[in-house]
Amino acid sequence: MGKKKLERVVIYARTSSKTNSGDDKDSRKRQERVCREYAHNNGQSVSGSFYDVVSGVTYLHRRPAFRELMEFCKKDDIKTILIENASRLSRDLLISEFSIQSLNKGHLQIIPVDAPESFTGTNPTNKFMRQILGSVAELEKTSLVEKLKSARDKKREETGKCEGRKSLWETHPDVIKFAKDLYRKPKGSKRKSLMKIAIDLENNKMVTSKGNRYSASSVKRMVEW
Repeated sequence: MGKKKLERVVIYARTSSKTNSGDDKDSRKRQERVCREYAHNNGQSVSGSFYDVVSGVTYLHRRPAFRELMEFCKKDDIKTILIENASRLSRDLLISEFSIQSLNKGHLQIIPVDAPESFTGTNPTNKFMRQILGSVAELEKTSLVEKLKSARDKKREETGKCEGRKSLWETHPDVIKFAKDLYRKPKGSKRKSLMKIAIDLENNKMVTSKGNRYSASSVKRMVEW
């Protein structure tokens, strides 16, 4: 008697930030691991894994990896998508519910492995559970946004700067110090011009990241820092 044929499934993983993505990050590996464990325990065979780095409020048809997943499922006649939890689909309740309905119309089911029945049922209880899970995901997103904002505001108060490219003062304080020293007016002689300071910096191998001499306006910002 032959072995029972395993149901073929795919895994969908998502993170909203590039800081959580990449080979050395844990988020994708964790999501895939728990989905593969679920598949193994439920007689399923994973045929593919797809990963997006997009916001949770992005509709499915605008997610590059999810579009590839849909094409893959259509070509290979796969009907089941595994995700780690409801937030991997979306952290927005309306988008989450709309996505589930759209997938169901295409004869696809999506299973959050931490609550497998929540997305597959159509009765009022299942719908209520989906909305609860979606609300929790949305609440987590709002809380995270507030925490990040508070952290940025605190850093901005402490340092006067948050995010964006690092300033020259942060990357090359020695250049600014040297420019300030050159700008000081010696007793009994004229102050050096900004262009002459730029030339002196260049002669001391203090140039821009592209290897060019600093402009007079750049030197002006240095000495006024």
